[in-house]
Amino acid sequence: MAAQERVYTADDIWRLEVANENPLEKYCLIDGELCIKMAPSELHGETANLIAHYLTGFVLERGLGRVGVEVGYHPPGDRSTLLLPDVSFTSKARAAKRARPGYVPLMPDLAVELVSSSQSLAQARRKAETYLRHGTA
Repeated sequence: MAAQERVYTADDIWRLEVANENPLEKYCLIDGELCIKMAPSELHGETANLIAHYLTGFVLERGLGRVGVEVGYHPPGDRSTLLLPDVSFTSKARAAKRARPGYVPLMPDLAVELVSSSQSLAQARRKAETYLRHGTA
């Protein structure tokens, strides 16, 4: 009998992050498969911050919606996928009136993922395909 890999949900990730003794780790899921996202490098953080800064200025000035940094998103009704884009945008029409605690039960309109040197092209493509498959434009 073959061993079956464990399938994780957003609820499992919430429990891991709340009880996490290593605050440098964050977790994401793609179809129930657990991925560990380590703390970003200085260059990664600075780049994400600049993108978020300019995007936020553009969005706020025009009242377009909400910009987030490393916010957890999962598709509606699917808790086996949870992604944390480095920077995200959700339009005013789709965003809740107020920011909510916990993970957002929809995928953002725009997801910016900065690819680290430790991430393969296949991993980056898989993540991009997951966003697109679940409604990110």
